[in-house]
Amino acid sequence: MSSHLLLRPIGVFVALGAAIGVAVDAGSVAVTRMSAAHKVEAVGQAAAGAVKGRPVTSATAALALRVAHKESRPGGLQVQGKSFRLYRDGRVHLIATTTAPTMVLQHLEPLRHLTHVTATATVTPSPYS
Repeated sequence: MSSHLLLRPIGVFVALGAAIGVAVDAGSVAVTRMSAAHKVEAVGQAAAGAVKGRPVTSATAALALRVAHKESRPGGLQVQGKSFRLYRDGRVHLIATTTAPTMVLQHLEPLRHLTHVTATATVTPSPYS
């Protein structure tokens, strides 16, 4: 009977800990979503600025993509090369992905997809670059 009484408090603590972990993870995912949107715009600005005023050629687009890859690394983003576009007017369109840091969700296969964050931006080169 005494071992039965010990299991209940342990179960309650485990369930409470898991619930708190999921709540903290939800906050981490929300913050990652917001910051990824800002980061991908900054990456796009850097890429557009690197080729501002140049004729749009495959070499120019490749340069802009290289800049985007380089600028995305410190922010933990991965630019999707197939989605990258450099338009004739100097706009850059890109999609980048990242994974939110989590304690619990990364270990729960049915919920792991919630940690993957995708951000899209189409930006014009800054007039100050």
